[in-house]
Amino acid sequence: MKMSKLEQIHAQMMARKLEKQKGATLIEYALVAAGVAGLVAIFFTGDTTSGLGKIVNDLLTDVSTAIGGA
Repeated sequence: MKMSKLEQIHAQMMARKLEKQKGATLIEYALVAAGVAGLVAIFFTGDTTSGLGKIVNDLLTDVSTAIGGA
């Protein structure tokens, strides 16, 4: 069955949209991975007494306390 010109255009537009979504998803995963890597680096350096390490440590301690952990 032959597609009409309108159907061909629609199919091309949908294919482009799908490709854009794949690119956006890849970027989102990369940002999440970078964030996780940053947190891991902070905790493995062991510096939770100053700077970003202290901020993250305080934040996670507050969250833990709020949900009932210790």
